[in-house]
Amino acid sequence: MINKIFITGTDTDIGKTFVTLGLSLLTQNEGLKTGVIKPFQSGAEVENSTDLNEVDINFIKKYSNGINTKTTYLLKAPAAPSVASKIDNKKIDLDFAKKDIENFSKHNDITFIEGSGGLCVPIDDKYLISDFIKILNIPTIIVTRSNLGTINHTILTVEYAKKIGINIIGIIINKYPLKTNDLSIIHLKKELEKHCNSKILGTIPEIDIKTNISNIKKIFKKNINLDFLYDIK
Repeated sequence: MINKIFITGTDTDIGKTFVTLGLSLLTQNEGLKTGVIKPFQSGAEVENSTDLNEVDINFIKKYSNGINTKTTYLLKAPAAPSVASKIDNKKIDLDFAKKDIENFSKHNDITFIEGSGGLCVPIDDKYLISDFIKILNIPTIIVTRSNLGTINHTILTVEYAKKIGINIIGIIINKYPLKTNDLSIIHLKKELEKHCNSKILGTIPEIDIKTNISNIKKIFKKNINLDFLYDIK
């Protein structure tokens, strides 16, 4: 079984954190000690002048019920890590970030690493998120959504990932409407499988993020099969 998976998206605000939470709840429910780490968290807010609010990781903590969580670099500005780190006058060290993930992962059966935005978001003046995935050398799940234009965005993301040698486990479609007459959405799954040559791991319906943890578990259990954890070579 694979013990580390990177979660990226076709865009920012795509629902990576929500999907990461759902996958974490599923693996935890399977009896696996689960961890979630966000190496580069920008957009944090200052609290009491000194403490920073770990935006995405705090969302995981709120619903996690025992899932281990961590952030490596916590940055204030709601911008790419390359920009936010300069504003905070912090230098991002990718070797340190990699070691932090490796040390954190030792305490878990499986660890989900949530990226920042999409694959081409810059971490610093030299490296992109895709470069960091390559450094980690771990398989990746791509989160996309069901709106018009997503086929183009998803194909571009998958093709770029394959071109540079990132191992794509599959695609999760987030915010998928339960009922729709939109032909682009009705045919979305088949089109993505055909043109991306990647497995669709599941479709997650649009969910009120204020729903309870039990409901989130039920939805992900119904829509995601964890067999991919054991199929990865």
